[in-house]
Amino acid sequence: MSDLTGELLAAVVAAPDARKREALKVLRGELPPADAETLRRCSGQAEPYLTLREVGRRLGVSPCSLWRWGVPGHELGGRRRFRMSEVEAYLAGEEFKQRASNLKEDRRDASLLRTEATASGPASPEAGYAAATRLVPDRKEVKAGIGQRA
Repeated sequence: MSDLTGELLAAVVAAPDARKREALKVLRGELPPADAETLRRCSGQAEPYLTLREVGRRLGVSPCSLWRWGVPGHELGGRRRFRMSEVEAYLAGEEFKQRASNLKEDRRDASLLRTEATASGPASPEAGYAAATRLVPDRKEVKAGIGQRA
C-alpha cells in the first residue's frame, strides 16, 4: 500500500461522518472540489495582510477610491494593512452602499457649485479672492459678534 493510500485511509477513519459523506461526494464527482479560499480557511492558515495598492490591483479599483470609500483595515507597525475578506464583506454591505451614495451626492453638489461659480463667477481672480475672504469673518468681527451666522 502506498503512503498516499495509507494517509487517505487514516484521514477517513479519523473524520466525522459528515466530512466522510462530503469527501465521498467529491471523489464520486457529485460535488466540485473546494476552491482555494475554502481550502485556506480549513487548513488554518492566516489570511495575509495586504497594502491598499495590492487590494486595489486584486479588485481592479484605484487605491484612492478604496481610501475614499473607507475600507476597513488594521494598523500594523504604523502602516495600514487590509484583509481581502474584510474588504469584500465591507463592499458588499449596507454601510458601503450608504457611504457610496453620500459620496455621489457630494460630488454632484460640488459639480453644481462649480458650474454656478463659472457661470456667475468674478471677472478676475482677485475679485474671487475678495469675495471668498468676505465670507469668513476675521478675529475682531468674531469677538464683536459681527459676521456670525444666526
